[in-house]
Amino acid sequence: MKRISELWAPMTNPRLTFALAGIIFGLAGSAQSALAAPITINTALPISEDELILREQIVLINAGNEVIDRQQINALSIAGFGVNSRLSVFGVVPVTHIETETAGQSSRLTGLGDVMVFARHEIYAKDGIGKTTRIAPFAGVRLPTGRDGITDHSMDVFGGLIFTQATLDYNLGAQLSFDHSGTGRGFNRGDRAEFATTFQYRLHPQELSGQTQGFVFGVFETQLAISGDNRLDDIVMNDTGGVQLSFTPGLQYAAKRWIADVAVTVPVVDSREGPGPKMDYAVSAGWRVNF
Repeated sequence: MKRISELWAPMTNPRLTFALAGIIFGLAGSAQSALAAPITINTALPISEDELILREQIVLINAGNEVIDRQQINALSIAGFGVNSRLSVFGVVPVTHIETETAGQSSRLTGLGDVMVFARHEIYAKDGIGKTTRIAPFAGVRLPTGRDGITDHSMDVFGGLIFTQATLDYNLGAQLSFDHSGTGRGFNRGDRAEFATTFQYRLHPQELSGQTQGFVFGVFETQLAISGDNRLDDIVMNDTGGVQLSFTPGLQYAAKRWIADVAVTVPVVDSREGPGPKMDYAVSAGWRVNF
């Protein structure tokens, strides 16, 4: 069975060629000025009135336990539009490829995942010299559009609150969110509360000037999640919920016309004791353009 390191080879793995080609052509596209942004928190993407954001992101996840070995590739297509100076709407369309090996038996599955749509409304804004601060709630729905084996066939709702602050040298943000899962075909995934943070610090150039063409940011993000146990036909599946904490360091290049980023997510705490695989690591790469 191929490992993630082998799958990251587009010349020998056509499944990734289409996704990597999208990144290459996306970086060449034209767009307006782009700002540094979170890597793992798509609800916090900065957007202005009448502005369109397109983002493509590939996430490679390696997970497993004593009996299951699982590799997963998620290709996320994200679009956002600034309806006015305060209201923005977003859509996320995922395509997933999963390879699983259990007791020497391998399986593969590729298909559409569950589409998400959500809106964000800014309720607080303060602009100062070299600094901006924003607070915005968001809410949305996850639709059961995915293929069997990828979706859990439930309609889920989610929402939360985002805080962001941007300066000439750094950007920081925090998000508190809650995800309530519906029931599909007798299965109910446990509700999930999450607190996430992001910090982007300008590494280059050290001094700003009129000749500056782009910026390199060091990024560090955290994700703390508490999830309830899953249920099947109203019977609790013990130890499927728990506490998860992960750290995500990354690099981001922000030019005047586009942004590209790479990051690695490393789990620090995972208290779940159920039979499902646990994440070993995740690697992401993406680009974003603002029209």
